[in-house]
Amino acid sequence: MIEPSVADRIPVPKRLGSKIMVLIDPFRRREIYAESDLESKHVTSFIARSDVIAIHEQFLVSYTRDGTTHIHYVDAVVDFADGKRIAHFIKYAAEAHKVALEDLVRMIAATGDHKFDEYRVLTEFDISPTTIANAELIVRCGRNFDIDAIDLVRNHLRSAPPVVTPRTIASQTELGSRGSDALIAMLQSEDVSLVRPYSTITPDTRFNNFIGRRPS
Repeated sequence: MIEPSVADRIPVPKRLGSKIMVLIDPFRRREIYAESDLESKHVTSFIARSDVIAIHEQFLVSYTRDGTTHIHYVDAVVDFADGKRIAHFIKYAAEAHKVALEDLVRMIAATGDHKFDEYRVLTEFDISPTTIANAELIVRCGRNFDIDAIDLVRNHLRSAPPVVTPRTIASQTELGSRGSDALIAMLQSEDVSLVRPYSTITPDTRFNNFIGRRPS
């Protein structure tokens, strides 16, 4: 079951031609709003990460400027497995410069009613095409919700070599694309990882098999 978004506001299109996207996080089973293509890409990269515990988009904060209280909606507040809570402000670089986003972030950090471990401005220069493509693939495979295939692949990995590929898993489990998709979806867990973290995922990409290294 997919839970509704936890956003503090439901975003609306800001101008003619803009659109609001509803992303499905298949791992945390939640809807997430995105107000731009760039926001969608960054949020998708968070969804695909194994070290992300929770994502709260459109997070309401208040801050003080010139003695007056103002409000702002942080694009994505992300809770990480190491205990950090990081506020992400996502905008295209030109727009971020135009609205003096860095100044706003410093003001929120100094006077805001919520204190985060870090405050980050994310632009189109902070995410690579490879990261985007891999994240979209991981999320797409996760949206298969093929729990049976994931369980079969996980069991197979217990006796598999320390390095596997989607192609070999598809063949050895006799699951075909279900098997390779399950392995890719498992990148969102701590059971497998890419041998080369910044490589594009293909059928022959090498995966570290951590299940095969653990005691039975």
